[in-house]
Amino acid sequence: MRALGASRTSVVPGGALAGGWARDPLWKTARAVPSLDLRFADNKTLGDAYSGGSPVTFTRASSGTYVGSDGLLKTAVTNLLLRSEEFDNASWTKQSSVSVSANTTIAPDGALTADTVTADQSLGIFQSITATVGATYTNSVYIKAGTATSVMLRDDTGAGRHIVLNPSTGVITATSGTLVSSGSQALSNGWYRYFMTYVADATTVRGIIRPNSAGSAQTFIAWGAQIEQASALGDYVPTTTAINSAPRFDHNPTTGESLGLLVEEARTNLWQWSNSATDGQTWNNVGTHMTLTAGQTSPAGDSTAIRAADVDSATAGTFIQRTTVSPALTAGTFVSYSIFIKPINIPNTIGIAIFANGTTDGVTGTFTVSGTAITGFTINTSGGGGSGSASYIAYPNGWYRVIVSGIPSTVTMADCRVRINLGSYARSTGTARFDWYGGQFENNAFASSYIPTTGTAGGVTRAADVASITGSNFSSFYNQTEGTVFSSFKRISYTGTSTVVSINDNTTNNRLYNLRQDTAAALTVISATAGSVDASPSLTLSSGASADQVAVAQQLNNFGASANGGTVATDSTVLMPTVTQANIGNVTSSSFFNGTIKRLTYWPVRLANTTLQQITQP
Repeated sequence: MRALGASRTSVVPGGALAGGWARDPLWKTARAVPSLDLRFADNKTLGDAYSGGSPVTFTRASSGTYVGSDGLLKTAVTNLLLRSEEFDNASWTKQSSVSVSANTTIAPDGALTADTVTADQSLGIFQSITATVGATYTNSVYIKAGTATSVMLRDDTGAGRHIVLNPSTGVITATSGTLVSSGSQALSNGWYRYFMTYVADATTVRGIIRPNSAGSAQTFIAWGAQIEQASALGDYVPTTTAINSAPRFDHNPTTGESLGLLVEEARTNLWQWSNSATDGQTWNNVGTHMTLTAGQTSPAGDSTAIRAADVDSATAGTFIQRTTVSPALTAGTFVSYSIFIKPINIPNTIGIAIFANGTTDGVTGTFTVSGTAITGFTINTSGGGGSGSASYIAYPNGWYRVIVSGIPSTVTMADCRVRINLGSYARSTGTARFDWYGGQFENNAFASSYIPTTGTAGGVTRAADVASITGSNFSSFYNQTEGTVFSSFKRISYTGTSTVVSINDNTTNNRLYNLRQDTAAALTVISATAGSVDASPSLTLSSGASADQVAVAQQLNNFGASANGGTVATDSTVLMPTVTQANIGNVTSSSFFNGTIKRLTYWPVRLANTTLQQITQP
């Protein structure tokens, strides 16, 4: 996208295009050059296609899963260290005689944020994290040479693994302990990124950086430390006061289509063991009709799925696998149960059910199986069970994610079940079977992306995805007197309130271009000044089969908005509030979108109403 920069000076941002200059179809249709163009689906980055910069600040204080272009489940890179660029901070322990001078050198990202570490031989700085024994971790750091001719990157727990490196050449001169891999990557201006990968043999691992050559008061320059639970080096993810994870660029699991930036609210998987064949809290084998065997190929492409197969030869009946989720639930509110299922030989149907524990009050989604494919479903309630819904999503290699949401009456615990309806099918041992993976139970009306759990009491929480543009990154593209916002997005949920984008002053008192989904088919476009709403028209959205496209234009007393090429809603009484930031997929870190944002584009001019319809055509 940098190639566009050579022609950029010929057109003022937001101005009319000169002939056929615009190479991008959206720019050409608008006949105006934007000052911000975030093409999340096309570029799979947070970068601005207009300026070539990276104006978006993104945080998620946990890991998260998403679907890759190959249709497999992926886990976003997560940096488990704190203050990854602030070695002078108290999060980093300094051994005796060690000192850190902050912000002395230009870092690999071009900012003056790299630190100079001064230390005697074999003394350095370190930070520890809690680890899972048997899990694979990768330690990494960016190093530039100072006076030290040799530097060590070390995990000082367990087997004392380390690598020794020459900071001037990038060569790893020695290793110790059992390592999966190690290496270095050359960057410009004398920088190298060093890494080592290993299997943890203790519940604590450390990232230690220290001089290895003889002498006192030796120096080296450091930036961007990272420990990630991964078997290979991932992209660097900066952290401050909390761990941080990379943004997720999601895909359609069957077509591979790039859907854009995945934004979700915080969610907790209350299922304590989401993927275990042996833990008693996970499955209670009702009637002992089934056996569970681990080691099957999962939707993530690894060997962690579990096979459920019959173990007797009864001529009729039902196989049931069930688990109890113990956290208290609120009577009369929706909960959601989801699990990945691969039908192998299901003679009739497979049911996914939520019941109030110890009762018959519940919601069941009964999924019809034809051969190895799920072809449809019905939803049923029983006892005091309220309304419910069901759905399924196809994944590669015969996998489906099946989802049931409902209200299982007044409960203190939920009973989740996977049930094979055999009918009159005559079977023999091991004939009726299916694979399963990734059980999830959420105290919410719809299912979110998969959250793995491994025995944590109370489940595991995935933090919210928080994206924003602030400070000079915001003022460099935004026009306080007029402008137009275009967004293309697809929702996960069609219920509840969620925000696609909001430009505001870090409050909800002054905001505009605020796109808020209120119902399944309606999006409210809010403009407010000093706490008073100036405009709030409702636009009609699609059924959810494809992405929605919405454009909003505004200047003093001249508001217009269109969705999917529809009639433009106008208002002639709007003001232009003074704003300082753009929130993407949220409004002031609340009302999260729960879906994917394909593109977000801003023109610093008020485009014509006819243009709003043209650029939002499906």
